[in-house]
Amino acid sequence: METAIKELEELNNESKKLEENSKLYNHYEQTLGLPTSRFEDLEILIQDANLRYLMWKSLKEWKGLISGWVDGKFNAIDTEEIKQKAEYYSKIMSRCDKKLPANAILTELKKLVTDFRNTMPVVLSLRNKHLKDYHWAEIKRIIG
Repeated sequence: METAIKELEELNNESKKLEENSKLYNHYEQTLGLPTSRFEDLEILIQDANLRYLMWKSLKEWKGLISGWVDGKFNAIDTEEIKQKAEYYSKIMSRCDKKLPANAILTELKKLVTDFRNTMPVVLSLRNKHLKDYHWAEIKRIIG
């Protein structure tokens, strides 16, 4: 995973350099009174490289977040942070899903984010500040 992220980051940086060059060429064309060129292939490359980098990086980050939440103490869970992060990664997942062809990394990211979002209501309910000891006793009785 690290290798893919590093290579995509390099591709992203290289495409940004190409974009800077294209802007410079457009400036030269304007200065010379020539029609400005559109670098459509470059625009597609930049968008694709950026989304792929974001997809891989998000998968790595999301796995790290989940690991921290699952392995951490339940009382230390910050439900607001969880909601914000889940929303953030859901938006990334959605953007990638709309603009990239189906692939194994996107499928894994979608599954992890969706599965976690489906468990969020339970976590949020159990972290309710208003739960009292008798509520916990009832919860323990019900789930065994």
